Amino acid sequence: ALQTRKPIYPPLAMRQKITAEIVVSALVSENGTVLDTKILRGEQRRLGFNEAGINAARQFTFVPAMKDGKRVRTWVPIPFEFKIQ
Repeated sequence: ALQTRKPIYPPLAMRQKITAEIVVSALVSENGTVLDTKILRGEQRRLGFNEAGINAARQFTFVPAMKDGKRVRTWVPIPFEFKIQ
């Protein structure tokens, strides 16, 4: 990724010191921007981790994938780790 964005830690989860690891899949366009996102491996406790990961992933920019010398769309997994420092 050329440009990344750290996700915002969900406030309730932070107060309760709850950690999580999620993986968001991002559809990267021929221009390197994120067109779509989906959760590959999410957090089931409904504390906002999945939404925070998706919001951060949407702001990433990438070097576009190449196939046969042409830029192509591709799905890229993006792991996010939420842990209390």
